[in-house]
Amino acid sequence: MSGRQVEVLVRCTDLADLDVFTKTDPMCVLFVKQFGQWKEFGRTEAIRQTLNPNFTESFLLEYDPYIQQPLLFAVYDIDSR
Repeated sequence: MSGRQVEVLVRCTDLADLDVFTKTDPMCVLFVKQFGQWKEFGRTEAIRQTLNPNFTESFLLEYDPYIQQPLLFAVYDIDSR
């Protein structure tokens, strides 16, 4: 059986507020594990001034139910780098 595409949408609630005077500006980065190493797969847009982002950009992944496919989602505050 061949793999299928799945769309992964991301949203977060109650993120830590890392900014002193404003709210966090989050962005989500998806990493996939390939040959024992994490590789960046894609990024969402950054959303300004929110602790509860509902990202509109999604990730399209090939999915095979017979293969383990580790994913790592990391959320960054874009203006704290």
